[in-house]
Amino acid sequence: PRLCNHYNYRTQAQYDEALTWMVASVRIFIALFPFIDIIFLRSYTQPVCSSEEDPLAGAAWRIYGAGTNWPRGIGLNHASPVLKTLNGTLARTTPTSLDWLEGYAFVSPIDGRQCIRGCYPVHCDKVGLDGHYVCDTNCMATLESNMMTVYISHMVMTLLLGIGVPYLLTSREVAKEVNHANIKHSTQGPYHYMPASSLFGEGSGAMYSLVQFQAKCAKLAPYQYLSWGGSYIDDFVEVAIGFALLTCFGMAVPTVPMLAFFGHLVEYRLLAFRMANMTCRPFPFGGEHAGIWKYIFNCIGQAAVAINVGMAVFRMNPMQSWDFEHQLMAFLALEHALILLW
Repeated sequence: PRLCNHYNYRTQAQYDEALTWMVASVRIFIALFPFIDIIFLRSYTQPVCSSEEDPLAGAAWRIYGAGTNWPRGIGLNHASPVLKTLNGTLARTTPTSLDWLEGYAFVSPIDGRQCIRGCYPVHCDKVGLDGHYVCDTNCMATLESNMMTVYISHMVMTLLLGIGVPYLLTSREVAKEVNHANIKHSTQGPYHYMPASSLFGEGSGAMYSLVQFQAKCAKLAPYQYLSWGGSYIDDFVEVAIGFALLTCFGMAVPTVPMLAFFGHLVEYRLLAFRMANMTCRPFPFGGEHAGIWKYIFNCIGQAAVAINVGMAVFRMNPMQSWDFEHQLMAFLALEHALILLW
């Protein structure tokens, strides 16, 4: 809001659209970047290198030696990377062949060392008549676990912060006022506080009215930006982030769409409960269309096209084993074709 206040917008609608674009673009980028880093950048930013006598074996040992096994599927004759005692010294076991690392190894242009990319094989299968290996990498496994964690934690945080905090704030303020009234007017009968759904129930003494309750909601949890009661921007941003994660990375994690479906059902019901019981039904304003959000969702859709094509070309079989020049040509052709269909 402070950045928007420095601009002299002529209308409130222009101010709202500028604020929406600033908030949404930053939050969506922050939500997507960790997964973009895992899929596209980690392979180049976190290589494992070795300058030993057998550099490829040394780099492989640095990756798999910390674990208990070499990648699954590379053959029964490949021993586990554990330390052994040979004539009183410690030695390591190394697979007799490292051909399954083809496509993941490179020579560093900086110091000439043999390196293995940050996305390295964790499960391999032999395919074709020539028996070459097709492998799944640690990056795809990390992406799947992180996506599951994000959706589960998002539902939990929506419940705690979106519902729990405004409910506690409002209930505490109401309880304080009821106790104060009971102390001040002890001879007139006790006040009773009841939930919003049953404020007009029968009982002895004075009843805490619905108007009083809504006044506390409007004071402590109003429906406006940077408040506990939520806002038009915050609610749309949460939906946009979920849509972006699902469309950009759902292809790589087939279990996420089903989790996202049930997660969004729960989230929407929680938001509806908050809207009806915590923010005292904010005054509705008419609109001709979704405004700036139509443009934002179009941008998300085009980004999803590029990310999905990039994953298919650079991180999935069979194209991930192609030469970089062929991969780049395939990426540009597929991405432009899908954008034209958009």
